[in-house]
Amino acid sequence: KCDSRVRQRAEQASRLLDMTENEDLSITMHVREVCHRAGLPIMEGVFDILRDRGEIAESSLAELTEDLVAEMYEAIIGPAVDELEECLRATRVA
Repeated sequence: KCDSRVRQRAEQASRLLDMTENEDLSITMHVREVCHRAGLPIMEGVFDILRDRGEIAESSLAELTEDLVAEMYEAIIGPAVDELEECLRATRVA
């Protein structure tokens, strides 16, 4: 009887892990698709970094739209890249 409960719990845990992996893949594919449709595939990497940090709710990533990705790029990432370019230009040895 104990063995059957352990087996049953192991099967439940396995199903839960499968569901989590499928959800993770689904969100990954959603982020990739939205970034590419926005014409900003580089943003996929930005969202990967944020995901790896573990501070962003998966639901926030699931709600990304092309317009939101473009707005984030224009307001945050684009200016940061411009600033990095300026820093690198200033440190360039002639």
